[in-house]
Amino acid sequence: MPRRTVPIAVLLALSILSTIIPQSMTPANPAPSPAAGSAATAPPEQVRTALAALEAMPQPLVETLPNGVRVVIQEHHAAPVAALRVYVTTGSMYEGEFLGCGISHYYEHLLSGGTTSTRSEEENRRLLDEMGGNTNAYTTSDHTCYHIATTAAQLPLAIEVYADWMKNNVLHPSEVEREKGVIVSEINMGEDEPDSNLWHLFSRTMYREHLLRIPVIGQRENFLRLTRDDLVHFYRNRYIPSNTIVAIAGDVDARATLEQVRKSFGDWEARPRVVTPFPQEPPQTAFRRAEARMDVPVTFLMMGWHTADLFHPDLYPLDILDNVMSSGRSSRLVKELKEERGLVYNISTGSWTPHFGAGSFHVSARLQDEHLEETIEAIVAAFERARDGGITEEELARAKKQKIAHFVLNQQDAEEIASTIGGDLMGTGDATFSRRYVR
Repeated sequence: MPRRTVPIAVLLALSILSTIIPQSMTPANPAPSPAAGSAATAPPEQVRTALAALEAMPQPLVETLPNGVRVVIQEHHAAPVAALRVYVTTGSMYEGEFLGCGISHYYEHLLSGGTTSTRSEEENRRLLDEMGGNTNAYTTSDHTCYHIATTAAQLPLAIEVYADWMKNNVLHPSEVEREKGVIVSEINMGEDEPDSNLWHLFSRTMYREHLLRIPVIGQRENFLRLTRDDLVHFYRNRYIPSNTIVAIAGDVDARATLEQVRKSFGDWEARPRVVTPFPQEPPQTAFRRAEARMDVPVTFLMMGWHTADLFHPDLYPLDILDNVMSSGRSSRLVKELKEERGLVYNISTGSWTPHFGAGSFHVSARLQDEHLEETIEAIVAAFERARDGGITEEELARAKKQKIAHFVLNQQDAEEIASTIGGDLMGTGDATFSRRYVR
């Protein structure tokens, strides 16, 4: 297929989903409610089995060290492995005077395996090889995470190494300069990727005031102004015990592992937490549309609605709607727009309900440019039908079953467990939030 310049498009409707979704969960002509405990309300056998497995899972151990480091540990003895994740409450929204510079992401590059006051970068790399694990790091708008999966026997070493990174990174000048070049290359690559451009365009269009409009990697001109002194200042303000969560899961003794964490992280000097205020996004009052053109063979489309945060009761119907609209070939958008009408190559939806503010519901699709307007109309019509006619009992039951099964299956893996309990504790203060959500 010849390449040509076609649009990547973003459309943003008014914030209607947070009000229409609860209604859409009720059929237009509801049947009389069955008696409590009747067969009509009983969950399917697969759901009962999954819920039983969930009930059998051990409770995580949660404790806060005197310096403010929060620790969550869950035993999981399926295999002799363990996963460690260290979360730091810092991301593109927390950069203060460095807003738009991508300093959180820059520092992630430098801390992960970088030189500390006790070990060289080369020695850190050797220890990571010795642990033989899968190690990585990432930065988002609201947190940075460093993680490793290794054998249970190597977990004490992993805890000690990661604590050393947090406490003793020296920001070696040669590493600072090298990683700046690496990130410039990442920025260059992102400018050529339609998915990356589409996401940034969507964020700028949806958020006019909220800091979610700021790209995690930063803006090139701002990033290039960062100095080593800026990084030192950032480290002193954001990398502090009270901004840190240590999450561990695997074939471990929780109490003994807590003592290992206490030994490695407990002497980290407590420092005052810097409060970062977030401007609230004003209500959207009119339809928004934005387009950019790129040399790509297909059109990339995102549509979105402002919705709710993690603690809003609309969390559950929004997640159900996400499943009904695009989970599997029989889902509404996939069946109609891809399978039946051939308007799109692929289509998906997502409900994002963050803990720090109102979220979004979005639709993403790839298609030929000549189908763009027809696709937009079809997507809007599909959501209007869901609003006016509700969803079926069959769709609701299938969505619940898939949600529960997905969660329970993920909890068979130490890395997924550590990710779940760590993310829950960071976002909600409750390491069992996801379990309660499923129930």
